[in-house]
Amino acid sequence: MIDNRYATFALLSKNKSYTKTAKELFITQPAVSQQVKSLENELQLKLVEYRHPHLSITPAGQALARFIETTQHQENQLVQRLQHPAKATTLRVGVTHSVSIFMAPQLLRKWHDRYTHIQCTVANTRTILSQIDTGKLNIGILKVTLTSPYIAVKPLLPKTLWRLPVLPRHSPNVLRSR
Repeated sequence: MIDNRYATFALLSKNKSYTKTAKELFITQPAVSQQVKSLENELQLKLVEYRHPHLSITPAGQALARFIETTQHQENQLVQRLQHPAKATTLRVGVTHSVSIFMAPQLLRKWHDRYTHIQCTVANTRTILSQIDTGKLNIGILKVTLTSPYIAVKPLLPKTLWRLPVLPRHSPNVLRSR
């Protein structure tokens, strides 16, 4: 989807060599030069400085290369999601007030790729445990030490009291790590 000139420039900025870039793309070295020159003309920016035998990427070129790399990564992710749509999955998480401030944002970002819908409830420990027990929540993140034959507890961080209580492994509500 991305214009070939941008992909060529991104590879050139990584390789710092017209010859190596041409070989990797299975095109000629003059073709690489022409694509980069065309891009520079279109953007009205100097992207590359070449003083034989040294090639350097200008600050504008470095910024563009980073942008292209990010865009290519997002494009690949989108194509993957379109080709292999995930089943609609919902994760229902309960967190205590302290967790909601310190840890929930990081965890929710991490889980966002695996679940199509995430519902987060902020409540006290007793309410969270009750909702895990009734199946209203899949998991709870608490800062307590629990012992129960009905709830599996996994440390979230080493050497801390942060815990991830979940229903027993045979339960369909368990958050399983992949």
